Amino acid sequence: SEWTEFGTVDPFTSMCYSPTTLYLARDLTRIPREPEEAEVIELLHMPIDEAVSCVMRGEITHGASCTLILKAARMLS
Repeated sequence: SEWTEFGTVDPFTSMCYSPTTLYLARDLTRIPREPEEAEVIELLHMPIDEAVSCVMRGEITHGASCTLILKAARMLS
């Protein structure tokens, strides 16, 4: 029910124009998952401090996710 925009990142600047807008979503409602046939999605729930540690250890490597986790941690502290 609450969305905070955290700006835009450009993950593919050398290949194509593909801006990615980042959001922090709060007060979420769980709904049934309906992944597409080729999708493999694993949901992980962890405290923000643990997510930051995973970024810093290189366990989370998706660029936009790393950026969002670090921005969210700064904003929430």
